[in-house]
Amino acid sequence: MPTKNHHFVPQTYLRGFAFNKNKSKKKQEVYAFDKSNNKIEQHLVKDICHAEYLYQTEDANGDKELIVEESFARGPENRFPYLVKKVEERKWLSNPDIADLAYCISSQLLRLPTTLQFIEKIGRDELGETANKEWAKLLDDDYRDKVMAEFKLEHPEFDHELTRENVQNIIDGKKIKVEYDIPRNNILITSLEMVDGFADSLLKMGWNFQYAPDGESFITSDIPVYAMARIDGIWRRMIYGGHEFEKAITVFPLTDKICISIANTKYYQDFKTVTADAVREMNTTTSMLFDKYLIGSSKVQLEAFAKKQ
Repeated sequence: MPTKNHHFVPQTYLRGFAFNKNKSKKKQEVYAFDKSNNKIEQHLVKDICHAEYLYQTEDANGDKELIVEESFARGPENRFPYLVKKVEERKWLSNPDIADLAYCISSQLLRLPTTLQFIEKIGRDELGETANKEWAKLLDDDYRDKVMAEFKLEHPEFDHELTRENVQNIIDGKKIKVEYDIPRNNILITSLEMVDGFADSLLKMGWNFQYAPDGESFITSDIPVYAMARIDGIWRRMIYGGHEFEKAITVFPLTDKICISIANTKYYQDFKTVTADAVREMNTTTSMLFDKYLIGSSKVQLEAFAKKQ
């Protein structure tokens, strides 16, 4: 039986924010603030941040397949626990290690439902622009008469006329509201094609591995990777994307004790324990934008940032 629930935030990642890491994987839980009911509840890792058949595609025969889901599972995600352990030990990451971690971060960003929706919107907009350009050609009377004459030869039963006013109304959306559907396969393939490019860009930047001091912990969400920038002396989260901006920092809370921030500078690796204020500042930024869940290993700490909603 194909897997029904596809995790857009991998379970192997969520376990880094479990409050009972000493338990077996199947019993590990996180605290999650649910925006829909304003409650903080315990959730098994396997029961959160997933959607039914999110990555399901179809082959040429129309049969269902899970190539995208399997590609995530087979890729560097397999090495994620090893990479986390190496970072926990503050060990310099080799080129292959940093490449795999960059891929994990990139795929995490590009596999999210919000990202897939964004890609779909771009596709619909592009199709709409192309279609409007084709409709605009029909505003020319001679061209429209020629097209309609050819159309009626192929469809002799068609006895209507297409006027210039009709065409303009279609372009303006007054006559016909046109909706463009992008095949799910195309959206997922586009997302996968973008992963390597974003990962390559991260490889050239400065990697800061930040460790929470005793008594503090990082939180995450169902949108774990985001960009932030310092504007007017205050760290602000970019509403969507923003990773390409020169002063932007790509943020990825790795576990409840480690947060990675990747600066748009020349490549380096830096490992340091940050202050409690820095952790709180990062958590505030993390809590600024999420889809449904704000996630952490400490209910008390999560409450402090959930209240800001």
